[in-house]
Amino acid sequence: MLTSATGASAAGVASLPRAFSVGTGTIVHRVHSLYEAKHTLRDLGYYDIQVERASLPYSFIACKRGARFHIHINYYGDLVQVDEVGPCREYGSGYRRDRYPRYDY
Repeated sequence: MLTSATGASAAGVASLPRAFSVGTGTIVHRVHSLYEAKHTLRDLGYYDIQVERASLPYSFIACKRGARFHIHINYYGDLVQVDEVGPCREYGSGYRRDRYPRYDY
């Protein structure tokens, strides 16, 4: 049994956690759309989301807790790079986030 687990890992099957098989010999990857990527950022607490690059991999500028971030999202919806680039202009100026954020994009 241990041999079969290491054989699967050596073949690269274990390295594709988000892939699933459809039919015989076909592997299909789930790819995030731009809308889903923005929705993911909103659910993670980011606001004032601006799209920098609308092609894959996506690039965004967004705020969270008063700090502005430059964010890259890969094909699968994972945040692969998050860099702080400075403060958000709304922080401390009376800007209030709603308790229940709207998806107005």
